[in-house]
Amino acid sequence: RLHAPDSPICIVGTFAHEAAGNGIFRSINRRLLAYVGDEFPQIVKNSSDRLLYFPCDNKDGFGILRVRKTIEEIALAETIRPERHISMRMVVFLDKILERAKSSEYLDFGTVKEIGLSIGITGDEIIRKCLNVFHQRGLLVYLSSTEALRNIVVINPQWLVDNLSKVIRDGSVHRLNEQEVESKGLVEDMKMTYERGFTTLDFLQYVWGKQHQGFFLDLMRQTMLLCEWRKTQNLFLVPSVLQTVFVIDEIDELKCTFDFKQSFLPNGVFQQIMCMCVAHSALKVKDETLEKEPMWPFRNYLSIELEPGFNLKLLEDHSGEKIHVFIENERFASRSVQVLQSMLYKVNVDFMNSRLLWETFVEEPDTENMVSYEEARRRSLKPWCASVEKDGRNQNLSSTDILSFLESL
Repeated sequence: RLHAPDSPICIVGTFAHEAAGNGIFRSINRRLLAYVGDEFPQIVKNSSDRLLYFPCDNKDGFGILRVRKTIEEIALAETIRPERHISMRMVVFLDKILERAKSSEYLDFGTVKEIGLSIGITGDEIIRKCLNVFHQRGLLVYLSSTEALRNIVVINPQWLVDNLSKVIRDGSVHRLNEQEVESKGLVEDMKMTYERGFTTLDFLQYVWGKQHQGFFLDLMRQTMLLCEWRKTQNLFLVPSVLQTVFVIDEIDELKCTFDFKQSFLPNGVFQQIMCMCVAHSALKVKDETLEKEPMWPFRNYLSIELEPGFNLKLLEDHSGEKIHVFIENERFASRSVQVLQSMLYKVNVDFMNSRLLWETFVEEPDTENMVSYEEARRRSLKPWCASVEKDGRNQNLSSTDILSFLESL
């Protein structure tokens, strides 16, 4: 619904032999039909079995060939939209880059320049434009917001997944080599990473290697998967690894709510907002001037001094598709809406194909009723509309790296 709403969908059912019979397949099919209804016309049906899905089993290959053949047919039928002209020379350039995938996970920018030179594509700017086109079409991965990212062209996306999952994982299930970790003196670092969501440079260097640490550190920063906690503590927060859930009945402070019921609140969005808040705080508030010691974050909760004197709490209500913001000092109410709205727009543009929908509600101080932010602006409701708010939608967010974006807030 968010990333590729018109793309064909194949539903695959695994462990087919455990279903033991065509009657079970039909029963599953009826449940699927009842669940999806007519809402997803892009679902590719299994016409040969007259099912909405493709039963298969990895043990003996049952149904695998049919799934593969169907996907190949879909891929051939899909036409590439002519959004941008691609010359034959660019096609040759791409082919020569991807030829290296047999022996390399990625190429450094210098190697890509040599490939370009061999077919007459020269100049850093032209080569980067080609790489950006290939990246936008999903043919390779190339990010250019920092020097470390600009120097690496990823031609095997699985390499990215494998390395990111060395940090973002369930440490109790997917274990590292504990003897090796102990020999490196990193047992406590590992426990802190997977149990509390905080990691160290030493541990990141161990899992990624010194050569690639800078690249993956910048990648996780830019994608809002990791941020520096406090400069004096030399720690990084990885919100997606946080396990402990904060349970509270009520917070008696002025409230603003972002309601995602128009669409839904995807997993990870709250953690990305949390990451931006922590990074913004690290930029704006010096450790020695903190009003109080920061509270360790929870998977669904963050209490932080966002800017000098500006303390807020974030609470995710995932089942209710809401993010609540509580402001200690009503003097910062208007500022809180501006900053959080801008952060949500940034996530929406960068990761949600601008399809994430939400409504903003604010609390009337006198009645404690929640009213829409649009109504509050029409009424110039204080303290939410005490100043002229900037609108994050007017910023060119897609071309803004995370550090520049946070500095601009």
